[in-house]
Amino acid sequence: MIPKVQVTGRGNYARNVGYKTGLITQEFETKTFNYNRGIWLVADAVDVEEAGVLDCFVEVGVELRRTQVTPEVDVFTFVKITGHTGVTVESTGCVSANAADIAKALEVSEGALKDYGVETSRDLIALLLQLEEGYGLVPSEDSMGLTVDPEAPHAPKLAQSIKSWAEKRAELERGELDEDAYADWKASF
Repeated sequence: MIPKVQVTGRGNYARNVGYKTGLITQEFETKTFNYNRGIWLVADAVDVEEAGVLDCFVEVGVELRRTQVTPEVDVFTFVKITGHTGVTVESTGCVSANAADIAKALEVSEGALKDYGVETSRDLIALLLQLEEGYGLVPSEDSMGLTVDPEAPHAPKLAQSIKSWAEKRAELERGELDEDAYADWKASF
């Protein structure tokens, strides 16, 4: 479903009355594929019990979406876009493009293109646990945040990166940086 938002135009401002009251309307346009696709997944009851019911089906769903559904929907979308009048397909140079070429074309860092496989809070914790040894990223004493252990081998670089992040975040919160500029900074990091 695609959100379609409409707003009324501007009006004259009156000192005693204030601003003209405007309206916002939002509707959803339903887009459907021109074909039906689906799958019925069957899991062995013993495997589900051993893995944990919720975890098993959450992981299966995430993997199905990541490896099957999303790539297929992306291809469908690209085919539809390139089928529109006025859209041309540039095929030269794309076949041998690597991550560095794509990042350069999009004006982002290669890191912005990486899929770290973080789909759930469990995935995020697993990633953070991997960062503990080399970077010294550990839970803070109040258990509500993270801190850097200065004795870890890569701690100085991590600490500097977090400091840069905090500075940019503060600029955003003070209004010195807009959301787009902040997103661009994150993508180029």
